[in-house]
Amino acid sequence: CGRSSRFKVASTILRNLPGTRFLVLTASLDEYTLFRVKKFPLHGFLDKSSGTITHLILALQVLAAGQNYFSEA
Repeated sequence: CGRSSRFKVASTILRNLPGTRFLVLTASLDEYTLFRVKKFPLHGFLDKSSGTITHLILALQVLAAGQNYFSEA
């Protein structure tokens, strides 16, 4: 599954289920991915290299509370 097709799948989900909240978990911090992340209506972004499971749990809790979570990229 290419990077572009991931965003197509997410777009389809949002179109059909507009209340869906997205958290992107990625190790791809290249310019293309960061550009797409900024343009896409995401609710969260977590860099896999940010460390521990604690960051993932925090991100999920923040999204579940209706807020957005973006780790440092």
